[in-house]
Amino acid sequence: MMKKLANLLIVVAASLAAQTVTIPAGTVIAVRTVDAIDSKDATARATFKGTVDDAVLIDGKVVIPKSANAVLRLDGVTQSGKFKGHTELRLVLASVQVNGKSIEVQTGEVVSSSGSQGKNTAAKAGAGAAAGAILGGILGGGKGAAQGAAIGGGAGAGSQVFTQGKSVKVPSETRLSFPLTQPVTLP
Repeated sequence: MMKKLANLLIVVAASLAAQTVTIPAGTVIAVRTVDAIDSKDATARATFKGTVDDAVLIDGKVVIPKSANAVLRLDGVTQSGKFKGHTELRLVLASVQVNGKSIEVQTGEVVSSSGSQGKNTAAKAGAGAAAGAILGGILGGGKGAAQGAAIGGGAGAGSQVFTQGKSVKVPSETRLSFPLTQPVTLP
């Protein structure tokens, strides 16, 4: 009787072990954001809702279904300075829900960034200088052009102070792709 019970337990344990599946590192999980993410009010470690956009298949079998709930985590946010730098959001996929269980995953970052503030400031200052030079030239000749360029350039750079850099926004329904950096074993 004990021997039969022991054999039955071995069979059940082997059956349970056979039901787990491992998703290898490098597998890409596509997620569509549910929540919008904005660098102006986002903080590091904040979480956001998403859904798996494509089913994940292993050996032709669905192991993570399309539309499974997902949690994205903001690993970092860098705000641009007043005159230079760029704003950057670094997101990772933190977990997916499979068969009612939240499964933690480790993925590479998806980085979304604004253009360089330095380039933007230079462009605005250059445009202001050109406009100032034209206006100064019309009103005061060569000397007026030089003064207009200086004033216009300062005005263009000054406009950057009010915007204090561009924010980065990831709208709701944005598709993001996260490569697994570690294998994940699912029950």
